Amino acid sequence: MLNTLPVPATQVAHSRLFDLAAKVRETHTGVITAFSDVIKYAIDCGEALLIAKELVPHGQWGKFLKRCDVGERQAERYMCLARLVKANPTSKSDLVGLTIEKAIKKLAPSKAKERRLNAKTVAASEAIQTTHLDIVAAWMPAPVEERTKAINHIGLKPLFAALPQDWLPQVEQLIAERQQSCTAVVPAIPAEVSDDLSIPGFLRRETVEDDAGGILDEPHSDEDDDELELKPRRKLKLIECKTILAEAVTDAFEALGELAFECREIADNAPENLQATERIQAFENSATELEDLEAPDVPDSIGALTLKYSIPKRRYLSRQSRANDAVTMLEACLKALADHATAQELGSELQNVIAAASGCEFPGMYD
Repeated sequence: MLNTLPVPATQVAHSRLFDLAAKVRETHTGVITAFSDVIKYAIDCGEALLIAKELVPHGQWGKFLKRCDVGERQAERYMCLARLVKANPTSKSDLVGLTIEKAIKKLAPSKAKERRLNAKTVAASEAIQTTHLDIVAAWMPAPVEERTKAINHIGLKPLFAALPQDWLPQVEQLIAERQQSCTAVVPAIPAEVSDDLSIPGFLRRETVEDDAGGILDEPHSDEDDDELELKPRRKLKLIECKTILAEAVTDAFEALGELAFECREIADNAPENLQATERIQAFENSATELEDLEAPDVPDSIGALTLKYSIPKRRYLSRQSRANDAVTMLEACLKALADHATAQELGSELQNVIAAASGCEFPGMYD
């Protein structure tokens, strides 16, 4: 009697992944080498990656992409394009001749406008009002970094207004104790210092040589103190980053889009009595400025240019530091484009974005 036992599911999945990996490699190579139909190869590659991601075991996605010779960021672009085409099946014919970035931009709505519309829709809906139990349920498991971001997003004045009245004396006491513990004790300096021989000479007066090689006593001048520089603060460690031009542009504009959304949320949800304050107006102006920015098209011929840049290593990323990091990435892109005369238009667009982002203000919780 023939053995009719079924093939194990894991073996079937492994065989399926092997075939998918081969298809991803083939279509990815088609994207790189093809002079036309680039979008077709990219869509096919994204569809294969979406299927594979459902089959790959948890934690093994990076190894699978290495087998396919595809970077993680590039795989995300392929899958994003495949999802958008699936959601808009009739638009497939409209993408012929476009680059991948331009096709994604054509199909995807503006992130800032979409999020703003969704936020207003949710606020206007008749949803169940959030209770203190919902807030506590989200607060308790959150790490300290996320709690800090939440408090900074709320702002000092709204947070202080929500404190129970019986907490105020305790808050004042805690603030006083923290200020006292942070105050450095500086020893008193006597008004006059006696010319004691036990004090080393280099502390009591400066010595210089005359033309004959002799030693002249030169009294220490108070004016010299003004020329002394303060001890510099400890420098932040730098993180060396290496990427390609297309990914750097995408990452920078995603960061600026997130900032635009956050600023808009703060400005739109601020109490009426705070709408005219400098802090809320700064968020309003920054949101308007950043919402008008659109990611430029990066031609495939220069999208793979390698660039390097350094950003400070920080424990907590403020909005200003995130904006600075995005500007640093765009400046690195400009530097990479310096030797490419055909990319002058892209360079000009990036310069305008850098100027706009650099002029935005992101007040902190105490502003």
